[in-house]
Amino acid sequence: MNSSRVISKVQDDVPISPARTKSGRSKYPFKSMKLNSSFEVKQPQVDLDNPKALNRLAQTVRAAGRRYGRFTGKRFEVRSGNQCVRCWRVE
Repeated sequence: MNSSRVISKVQDDVPISPARTKSGRSKYPFKSMKLNSSFEVKQPQVDLDNPKALNRLAQTVRAAGRRYGRFTGKRFEVRSGNQCVRCWRVE
């Protein structure tokens, strides 16, 4: 059997590395938003020539808002505009 996998030898007494934990903090200010408030995320300068970059940024903010809202019962709307994305708290 020819396999490209490399399996190392069995070792004893190798400590387990600590598990990574999420801090529970978002890079976006969802927690401090009141109803009908909004924030803006500007598109990075390096992506100004890429037309799909603004859509990716909007999708990222939308997914983060959906994830936060799933645990808090809040709802957010995201719209992309002129080289920026704006997110509103609607519920």
